[in-house]
Amino acid sequence: MTIKNIKCIVVQQTHMGDDYWTIERAEHDGRSWMQSLGPHSQAYCLSSRLGEPSADTNEHNNADIEGDSREMLAIAKAIEDGGRASFKRCEAVVTEEGVELMSPRNMVAPVVISHANAKALAEDIRAKVKG
Repeated sequence: MTIKNIKCIVVQQTHMGDDYWTIERAEHDGRSWMQSLGPHSQAYCLSSRLGEPSADTNEHNNADIEGDSREMLAIAKAIEDGGRASFKRCEAVVTEEGVELMSPRNMVAPVVISHANAKALAEDIRAKVKG
């Protein structure tokens, strides 16, 4: 398990309504691009997403970790309590090594961040998301 030193924040996606959020990299270059996945397939990628893009469909992991305020607050609670919260498009699992974040629907594997970065994410969620 590789722990990534990724500082994460929660961002409100107002184009999806008032109650939709994504977990994103705090630091990124704002790029978006189309990643080829084969002769007739492409994926829309964003540098703000935690997962890495790949031309191999079995390894492509660049997807939004997203949910509503109830789900984001559950993610924060799981991080704070050392537990787990899992929904269709967002999941957090606290392990001894770090915190696994992913979209069960759209990612092939979790991105593991440090406990310190996860704690900061939980604090950011609590500060921005109202339930």
